[in-house]
Amino acid sequence: MTFGLSSIVTGAASGLGRATASALAARGGKVVIFDLPNSDGQAVAKELGPNAIFCPGDVTNPEDAKKAAELAANGKL
Repeated sequence: MTFGLSSIVTGAASGLGRATASALAARGGKVVIFDLPNSDGQAVAKELGPNAIFCPGDVTNPEDAKKAAELAANGKL
């Protein structure tokens, strides 16, 4: 179990990132789905349930990364 764990998963709207986010959420972890704004991130977060939230952004943008980190750290899921 990963209760109490908050994770940021980059590229979580598809592929390996999505599989990782799904595994964490299935084990009780809180997951920030961090992917590009035009990705399926919102749909993935909805599918994973109340322990997941979509944070649109680009990992190369420091402000976007900071926003994702704040969501994870503050437990705003």
